[in-house]
Amino acid sequence: FFNMKICAVLPIVALATVLATISVSCTMAISAGHVPPWPQISMCGMYPPERYVFSMGFTVGSVLLAMLLVINHVRNERFQPMRSQLWSEVHLGLGLSSTLCLALMATVPVSEFPVPHVLFAVFFFLLVLVFQAINSVSRIRRLMGTYNEFTPSEKGGAAAKEAWMIFWMTACLVGFVLWQTTGSTVAQYVAVAAVMLHFCPYISEFQDTSIDVNVSLSAVDTARSQVTIRLLDTDVLPERPRRVSFYIVPFVVVLVVCGTLWFMLAHLSLDTKGSQVQQTIAQRRSGAMLQRPARPPKQVRPFK
Repeated sequence: FFNMKICAVLPIVALATVLATISVSCTMAISAGHVPPWPQISMCGMYPPERYVFSMGFTVGSVLLAMLLVINHVRNERFQPMRSQLWSEVHLGLGLSSTLCLALMATVPVSEFPVPHVLFAVFFFLLVLVFQAINSVSRIRRLMGTYNEFTPSEKGGAAAKEAWMIFWMTACLVGFVLWQTTGSTVAQYVAVAAVMLHFCPYISEFQDTSIDVNVSLSAVDTARSQVTIRLLDTDVLPERPRRVSFYIVPFVVVLVVCGTLWFMLAHLSLDTKGSQVQQTIAQRRSGAMLQRPARPPKQVRPFK
């Protein structure tokens, strides 16, 4: 007997870790006068001591999110797989690549390397949005295949979970677009929170998952397995054979994403130091000081 009730806390812990990181690092940066009120999230990781909270918190959050994606992928592959196993493995690779970009964004401060930092952040949102879109489509397909077998209350619960995930995926997309086009800090906060809130239905699904496997061998060396699982409120088929590519394909996808990032940084003549961006950050940090008239330089008399 195996249950995933312990794993059900992962979405909550990941969401709490990311929100706590943003709250603590921004509060420390504002209190120290390093940033203006309502700063961009990345600006709260520029200077010590908030820089350490920012880096550690988002790194831990990326690890928790990666664990959540892997556990859910293995769970689905065993009991409710996608139609194409190769596509399922590519799907996992995209999710893991997004978590890697989040960890890289956390470790590369925007004050020193603005362009790589922003590039990692943009890739994180793009990859996680693609992952969520594929995830929602596959879940809806599975739901439609067994929807008639549900009771009225089960139909409402299943539809509510899918609507929740689509809503927060859309909120993440809208927040990301507004952040890129207008520089709105509120839109950036919404986009980050929406990424984690999208996975909240996994809390109930992990708690409802139970596996009971009984294997008996006959005299002719044949195996008979009886698998009973409660997954997405439906009874499903036993596990399908796992290929070696289950481990290789996601790794290859991550390598492709890393290669793309390296190519963009090394061969597209990007100013990784971001002198113009650094000037903008310095101007935003100074805030009202820039509005003061500049004092004329004092005349220095040479010694006689």
